[in-house]
Parts: sequence; C-alpha cells; structure tokens
Amino acid sequence: MRIPPSVFPPLFFYLWILFLSGCSPSSPPAIATLAEAHQKFLKLCKEEYNLAVVLKPLPSTLWIYLPVTENIIEYKASLEGAPRSVKPTQELLLHYVDGHFENETFHVEYDIVKGFSDPSQKSLKSFYTEEFQRKQNNLLTALFRSYSDLDLEKKESASQKGGPYLEKTDAPPPFVVLVASDIKRGVEAILIFSFEDFRYTMTGLIPQEEFALRSITEFRGGQGIVADEEGRHLALKEMTWPEFLTKQILNRIRFKYQTSDFKPSDDAETEILTIVAQTLKAYSFGDFTSVRLHNLRSDQHYLFNRSQLETFLK
Repeated sequence: MRIPPSVFPPLFFYLWILFLSGCSPSSPPAIATLAEAHQKFLKLCKEEYNLAVVLKPLPSTLWIYLPVTENIIEYKASLEGAPRSVKPTQELLLHYVDGHFENETFHVEYDIVKGFSDPSQKSLKSFYTEEFQRKQNNLLTALFRSYSDLDLEKKESASQKGGPYLEKTDAPPPFVVLVASDIKRGVEAILIFSFEDFRYTMTGLIPQEEFALRSITEFRGGQGIVADEEGRHLALKEMTWPEFLTKQILNRIRFKYQTSDFKPSDDAETEILTIVAQTLKAYSFGDFTSVRLHNLRSDQHYLFNRSQLETFLK
C-alpha cells in the first residue's frame, strides 16, 4: 500500500516556532559560523527536546539522523469510512514513474493507464504516529532556530570600513536530508528538502501545501537499520540540484495522479511536461537542454528542448 503521511505540521506549529525563537522572521539573532549553528542545533535537540540526534554535515547537504524505538507509521480509518458500494470506479492509474538527470537532460519514464480502482482501498489511511510527529516537530523547531540565525547578508569589514572588501558569514547547506529510523523494526522515513524552501515556509513566504510538493518523502526498510543508533548504514552523499529537482518532479507527478483533487487529463505527456516546467521555473533552474519522456505503455519517446518546455507554462 502506498504510504502518504503528512510531511509537515499544521500552521499553528510554525507560529509556535517563531514564538519560541524570540524573534521576528525578518531579524533573527546573528550566529557567526556554520559550526556554531551545528553546535546550537545539537544542544537544542539534547537539552530542550531530549532527542538523540546524530549530525552528519556535508558541504552542500546537512544529513540529520534520528533513531527512534516507536512505530513511525500507523493506520486509521479514513474520514469517509468504509465505502457503501464495492463497485469499482474507472480513473487514470499511475502504475510506475521514475526519472534521472543525464547529459543535461531530465528523463522521465512512466506507465499511466485508464483502469478500475478498488474503492475499498480508500477506507484506510496511513499517518505518522503522534509520538513520532512530536519528535519530528521538535527537530524541525531546533533546525529553524539554529540555522535561520545565520546572517546571510554580506557585511562590510571592520578593518576596511568604507572599502570594497566585504565578508560573508557562513550559510546553511542548500539541502537537508532528515532520516528518522525505527531501529527496532528496521524501517525509516527520509525527508529531503531545500533549506530555503523550509525557511520561506516557516516565515510564511511559501504556503505549507507548496512545501509539501517541494519536499520529498521516501520510505525504506532493511536489517542494517536495526539497532543502528549512529546512522552507520547511511550512504552519505551530496544532493545536487538536478537530482533534487528530478525527485521533486516525480513527487509532483505522484501527487497529481494519486492525491490531488484536480484530476489529470487523458494527455499524460502534457500533464507531465507541465509539472516539469512549473518545477524548474519555481527554482529558476536553467542548467539543462532538454526533457525526454518515455511512455512505457506505448513505448513511445518524446523529446522537448528547453524553449519548447516554456510553452507548457501558458
């Protein structure tokens, strides 16, 4: 069963964070270095939230490991309850989607078909457990309080007052990978997001619903997770913009076909290219030349260059 738990807490939580930080979004207290932010984050997690967090920072990606012993996911009856009828309904079904970035090209392959879905599958929903969500909320609070304090503006050097030399304080890494692992059962949830998206959401510049589309949640299991309190099983690597955007495109495609109230049209290629164009525009990403689609059902290939992609924004 597909697992679509909520990735972020409700609005009151973000307002609560700003209250706890003791500052307005526009003027956080300055922290001089990234190393100080790391130390503050670990201290907040340990002393204020009782979280045994392991920090694994890379130059462009902040890996955060949170081992837990309670369940991460639970299942509940949906608000609609059990369906009154077991009669299947016909709709567009996303059987498969994957993608990668290679040779300056975004590649997306998919299998989308009009078929019948079982309404009984909609009577059960999955959620983060309350205990895990509380821990995740506290961790995100500590993340915002620590790294948003970094002064990202260039400052005039005191030694060359009035001169051309400007110094810049450390900035947070562009990407955050939060891995929460149930070390008793060998299951983990991975949350990947842009720190700027996170900052803008916390300060109200990006709606929470948009952040849900921009962040990526993945689930996996393995025996290597069991009893791993240090995150030794993690394959640490840098996140890149092409990889992040590819993951986000796939995330948005799944949302469109599996969750959105605005159902897709029968033209899968137009739907997917519109999602690709909107995603790349949101980040002003231009380091690519084309987008290649592969419809696995018909085995047809479609190639669109960068200028052609812009037509799908209209």
